Amino acid sequence: MPDNRTTDLLVAGGEMSARIHDFDWAATPLGPMAAWPQPLRTAIDIVLGSGHAMQLAWGPERTILYNDAYAPMLGERHPQALGLPFSKAWPEIWDEIAPLVTRVFAGETVCFEDMPLIMERHGYREETWWTFSYSPIRDEGGAVAGLLNVTVDTSASKRAELAERTLRENEERQSFLLGLADALRPLNAPEEVMSAATRLLNTQLGSSRCAYYEIEDGDYVILRDSARGVPSLVGRYPVESFGSTLFDKHVDGQSPLVVGDVALAHSLEEAGHLAAIQVRAYISVMLLKQGRFVCGLTVHASAPRAWSAHEVVLAQDTAERTWAAVEQARAEAALRAMQEQQRLTLELVPALLWSSDPAGTGMAVSEGWWAYTGQRPEEAGDADWLAALPPEDRPILREAFAHALASGEPIERQQRIHSARHGAYRWHLLRHVPVRDARGTIERWFGAAVDTHEIHRLQERQQVLVAELQHRTFNLMGMVRATAEATIKSSASLEDFRGKFRDRIAALARAQRLLSRLKDDGRITFDELIHAEFDAAGVFQPERNSVVLEGPQGVALRSQMVQTLAMALHELTTNAIKYGALGQAGAQLTVRWHVEQDDAEQPWLHVAWQESGVTMPPAPCPTRKTELGTGQGRVLIEQALPYQFGAQTSYVLGDDGVRCSIALPVSNKTRAESLR
Repeated sequence: MPDNRTTDLLVAGGEMSARIHDFDWAATPLGPMAAWPQPLRTAIDIVLGSGHAMQLAWGPERTILYNDAYAPMLGERHPQALGLPFSKAWPEIWDEIAPLVTRVFAGETVCFEDMPLIMERHGYREETWWTFSYSPIRDEGGAVAGLLNVTVDTSASKRAELAERTLRENEERQSFLLGLADALRPLNAPEEVMSAATRLLNTQLGSSRCAYYEIEDGDYVILRDSARGVPSLVGRYPVESFGSTLFDKHVDGQSPLVVGDVALAHSLEEAGHLAAIQVRAYISVMLLKQGRFVCGLTVHASAPRAWSAHEVVLAQDTAERTWAAVEQARAEAALRAMQEQQRLTLELVPALLWSSDPAGTGMAVSEGWWAYTGQRPEEAGDADWLAALPPEDRPILREAFAHALASGEPIERQQRIHSARHGAYRWHLLRHVPVRDARGTIERWFGAAVDTHEIHRLQERQQVLVAELQHRTFNLMGMVRATAEATIKSSASLEDFRGKFRDRIAALARAQRLLSRLKDDGRITFDELIHAEFDAAGVFQPERNSVVLEGPQGVALRSQMVQTLAMALHELTTNAIKYGALGQAGAQLTVRWHVEQDDAEQPWLHVAWQESGVTMPPAPCPTRKTELGTGQGRVLIEQALPYQFGAQTSYVLGDDGVRCSIALPVSNKTRAESLR
């Protein structure tokens, strides 16, 4: 029995008062309680009598004692932590707090507000924040004998603050990017795009300079920049001008580079060069596309600066969007130049030719016209050659010719002309222009028509593709937003959110990759979708041979349902790996699917997901049954699929695993009779 005989100690009552009284202190460096010095007794009385969380660390071994309010902060380490050295009670944070403890035992009081610490209090690592004060306690001789820790766990409020800040920064980022898009949209010249983007980002970040550059023949070429209180750097520079360290890190794939003080990140010589152009801190973003450098965007500060993660992401997003807008402007400029060249070519080398006198009579038509339209010269007079046009177009063109003769203005229009070889009308660029003498008098009219049918068809196709892209982008953004909101609700911490959100976005990206490979009116098939998810999750590894997939290939899905169905399969797979048939030895997962037609001959895909041999946690254990009973996967299956696509679903947590069925209408390209 411990010798804890005393009458003037531990009168506060409570759990820790009893535990300290019953503890065998003789087995610790503190010795029997009856022999404890008065300063220790007084300190313990203060700790046990306080409603605030307090902890003592006493003696050379820093042996700890604590009160009832402090016990919950230890998590699963309570009550074993009582009587342990400070370093053994908190081993994972000892490297960080040991210097503070040393300062206190040297006689100093230290205080911190919202100090971040990574702890393992409940069997897993978690990010926590603490506001605390470490104060020295002296013995009768005045020497520091102990440490008093008065602490508050501010993790909950700090997490809420960080979440609010993240939301606010995301809103600010989206607002800026929308404003950037609006500013860049009407600009046609690449240089105008660069100037607008650097100006807007420089203003948003309150930086001294923002520059857009490219690399040409081994030199930095700063094409445009925005400077505030510092000189512009537009021009051509050897890469050494900004330090080989910067270039070498970029070559090694380090982007973005974030430097808060060039004096700490660069050599003395390089820091001097950068200081000469008033650069003391910077963010440098270098974009690579398919392994090739395409552009860079850099943000400078004329004084050392602690760049936030939000500012770095904003610089990256701006670089991406600016590059895209610059490339679009360059492409449009090239297209305009090509169109002008095409116009000149059509004037000089037309495919179908005709001419007339100044009055529009005496029409002469080229042999190419007869060969193309199938008309014969004896069948076409001055106006009868218009019979090669659609009947509804002939009055319009006659009126256009009459106006041209009266005004002397040329005609240019897209016109359909019958092709004998194709047996159909085809689009042509038709031009009818006057030839004038030195006095400006019309001497003759010349006309030409060039087959532009394929260009016209491609333009129509382009409009369809743009509309489809806009629709898919809208749906994708909605899916990303919904995924983010659902993940936030189900996440216990920022780290938990990061992992779940990364995996879900990866699943969404896999679906997008499948969709992006489609040609014309192609369709993603169900077997492609489930194999993509299983391949990404490593389901088909040799050690996982308990997976059965049975169903026909080529079940064509409707494109609009691919994303939602992919996310549902991802959630089922993820939960099976974490808690079910894909994560337990001896368990089995069977996925079967087939196609049936309803009374209206609409094909329906029927999918049955069945796990067996799974050891389910006993209720009310807050693990798989709770998580799967109310999780993201269940929402997608029981709510999203039925609401969006009229699917028929069921989701059951059986005694030995999940049983899920999904029936939904698929593309009419799927023939039920050939897929059963």
